[in-house]
Amino acid sequence: MTSNIYTLLSPVKEEDLRLTFGHSTAVQQTTTPEALFIPTIEQFKKLAIGSYLWFVADTTKWVVAACGGALELMLGIKDTAMLHEPPQIMFNKTHPDDLVQMFAFSNYWVQYFMQLPDERKAHNRATIYLRMLNADNRYNWMM
Repeated sequence: MTSNIYTLLSPVKEEDLRLTFGHSTAVQQTTTPEALFIPTIEQFKKLAIGSYLWFVADTTKWVVAACGGALELMLGIKDTAMLHEPPQIMFNKTHPDDLVQMFAFSNYWVQYFMQLPDERKAHNRATIYLRMLNADNRYNWMM
């Protein structure tokens, strides 16, 4: 008989996540978010099985530094409504039961990822599934 061990994560509120998720860390390079994350963003085109969206959060200022993809098609949100604004617009589209769990996983993932040796970091990926209001204001599962 095989036994699976799971870690149950306690819900995390947005304000608690802000205090631990990059709160005092600054990127040492002067670059745009797109330049820094373009290799990752390009992978979405290969991995997405349908429409996709992306955003880069500045966790020290708690604003969306860059965004793109099919935001308007999928969620009814224009890029301009998110850019340089707090990510609250995305949180408001997320099912309330899923939001604190997503924050809990994000908190766990950052701690887990940061402790990995550099040679293993490139081989680790995280996937989050949650319910979000689509452009028609109905909840859909999104990955």
